[in-house]
Amino acid sequence: MTPRYVNVLLSETGAGLTERVLELRLLQAKAMLSEPRCFNMRIGEIALRSGFSDVSYFNRCFKRRFGCSPRGAR
Repeated sequence: MTPRYVNVLLSETGAGLTERVLELRLLQAKAMLSEPRCFNMRIGEIALRSGFSDVSYFNRCFKRRFGCSPRGAR
């Protein structure tokens, strides 16, 4: 599968590859924040496990996407 082919498939959704990957990472993090077995994990650890290397960037993206901070979603 070539990058061009992936972009063609994603163009139907109106999002590029980067935006789609970000969305999937944020959805994974949101699911982990509400998962009872993840309550003992720090938000920074959830961010890292969801593919974010910068917790500040994660917090900004999360708030922009879901309208609340990760702590508020927990």
